[in-house]
Amino acid sequence: MLNPKFALSVALRGADADLIADGVLWDLKSTADAKGVVGRKEIWQLLGYALADRDNEYAITHVGISALRRRTTVIWPLDELLAALSNQRDQTIAAWRADFANTVLETSRVA
Repeated sequence: MLNPKFALSVALRGADADLIADGVLWDLKSTADAKGVVGRKEIWQLLGYALADRDNEYAITHVGISALRRRTTVIWPLDELLAALSNQRDQTIAAWRADFANTVLETSRVA
């Protein structure tokens, strides 16, 4: 699926990803800059997209970034990446999505 829209895309002011294939949400980077194609901002953006799929419409199990000009790819299991970044190993992806949706929707009502 190219440029998929998510249940929370409108609340996130039009957020859409690059590609979803076989359960992997891909962010494609084409920068020529040799400095850090994958950084904190890119990882959090990718996680935001994965969590914006509130109803699990796309059955995302992994997230990945492909640096096209560098011919480099990195991929993580979504549940393991969330657990590693949060140190909450017992929270399910569904629970993460519900918490994210509540935060996004509450914030969009305030804004």
